[in-house]
Amino acid sequence: MDNISFGQYVPGNSWIYKLDPRLKIIFSVLLVVLLFFIPNLYGMLIALGIQHSQEAIKAEGAVNEMTNRMLKENAEQLHMATTKTAEASERGIIDIATLTETNKQLIDTLEDVARIQKEGREKRAAAQLELRRMEVELSKKLSSVQDSFENKQ
Repeated sequence: MDNISFGQYVPGNSWIYKLDPRLKIIFSVLLVVLLFFIPNLYGMLIALGIQHSQEAIKAEGAVNEMTNRMLKENAEQLHMATTKTAEASERGIIDIATLTETNKQLIDTLEDVARIQKEGREKRAAAQLELRRMEVELSKKLSSVQDSFENKQ
């Protein structure tokens, strides 16, 4: 290795050695053109850094824009789902119209039961009167039959 002259080919095993020779020529020409426009190596590195920074800023802007859009969409969906859930929950508790109808039906039921019980009492009272009348009539008939039987003896 000590007696290698300038420009002599030295075999190597890195990825640069494995590249296609045409690609190496293109990169060399590109480097020469860049060196012509950029007077020093530090300027070239700064230019590459600026380009990389600009690409990173664009990517960050795209990520921020997508994040904001997703946040807005999620907030909208959350709002819709929450309000629908709240409406369903409040509707499911008890509707005042349902309570009013139920209360009316209960009152009607109680009134019907009271009317039926009153009619039943009136019918029982009338039946008891009829039974007493029949009992008195039967008693009189038994008395008359018993009197006629005793008179015949």
